[in-house]
Amino acid sequence: MENISIEEANKRFYLIDRFGLIKNSLGESEIRDDLREFVQADEEWTQSGEIGLLDVVRQVKPTVLIGCSTHAKAFTEDVVKEMARWPKRPIILPLSNPSCLAEVDPKDANDWSNGKALLASGSPFPPCKTPNEKDYM
Repeated sequence: MENISIEEANKRFYLIDRFGLIKNSLGESEIRDDLREFVQADEEWTQSGEIGLLDVVRQVKPTVLIGCSTHAKAFTEDVVKEMARWPKRPIILPLSNPSCLAEVDPKDANDWSNGKALLASGSPFPPCKTPNEKDYM
């Protein structure tokens, strides 16, 4: 859509696993073959070592956060609040299931973003309330 190459598009995806952000300095043994096209250059980051989700959200300022890790509660209050700082409607998708493995409870993400976040989950959760007290399913 933006007339960019696949390589350039892939640079716009920031993948995080148990070692943090997938970047070159992790080394060949820690990067799965199917993730190689999404590896980030170390030069883009001021800090060395493991770069966590909050660090990525602060630097990249994403508009969409997709969780498919089954890392329960990975989208912390700090992460959600940071996501809610710049886009008008951040998109937060805790897709892992069952519910106990979801990256965030939609109610919490809704509360922490002051109702700004557009949410969809991969597990059944009760409806949330919008700021005007309507059910948000």
